[in-house]
Amino acid sequence: MTNYLWKKDFDQSKHYAPNKNLYSDDRIMEDSRGGRDAVLLYSAFKDRVSLSQSTDNKEYKDSNGNYFGVYPQGTAKMEFRITRTKYYDHKKLLKEAGLIRYKGQTKKKEGDASQVYVIPFEDWVKKNGLLVHGEWVIEPSSKDFYNPLGIVTVQPSISAEQIEATEDDVVAEENNTDTNVESEAGVLNDSSQSKPESVKQSHTTKYVEQHQTNPGRLNFYLVEQKPDGTKTKTELNYTANQVYEVANKKGYEIRKIKI
Repeated sequence: MTNYLWKKDFDQSKHYAPNKNLYSDDRIMEDSRGGRDAVLLYSAFKDRVSLSQSTDNKEYKDSNGNYFGVYPQGTAKMEFRITRTKYYDHKKLLKEAGLIRYKGQTKKKEGDASQVYVIPFEDWVKKNGLLVHGEWVIEPSSKDFYNPLGIVTVQPSISAEQIEATEDDVVAEENNTDTNVESEAGVLNDSSQSKPESVKQSHTTKYVEQHQTNPGRLNFYLVEQKPDGTKTKTELNYTANQVYEVANKKGYEIRKIKI
């Protein structure tokens, strides 16, 4: 197949427009699945969604009125020389970071691409902040900011007032779901069970949950437990050795749970 970029009548003024500060954020640039090509891939997804919007293409508009774009792996290889493995690594990171979301194919077919929705970078920064060389240039506005283990070494100073004012609904949902999580002693952590004042927590604690779903498969989660018993849980997409190493450095307890 002839690359459309090489045709004589191709408009040479066409270009992608990467967000400048996406190249700066540690969480994208220091992840082994990230780097400059991940930024370019995000730009390509954004370009395709923008094209869908500007042409009001009904084929690229879902039943809720949201536009999506399609940018196959083959096109990424042709335009950016991104290999198949790197394409899927970059795409997975962008999804985990919350920069894109996509639906997998209902029927796997070679050459077909996922429907990709793009979260505007300015909205992403507002929620997740901007982390440059280990410092928060812009603080996150949400406690559910993208917080990959091993890259974020300094936690932002989000006040309790900010959290309560902006995320009451999130906290309420966590109260409902986290009562079924096993504690270290193996009992249910039910926030309705009262504890003597002398043993109540006075600070937020962090630990790692290791879930064993079947022999040889482990899933890891970073858990933050607040003094009132509410928790936030973030899945850690790293190898067991990486998790153990960072947990040891930070002094995080690892709680093993069999599912």
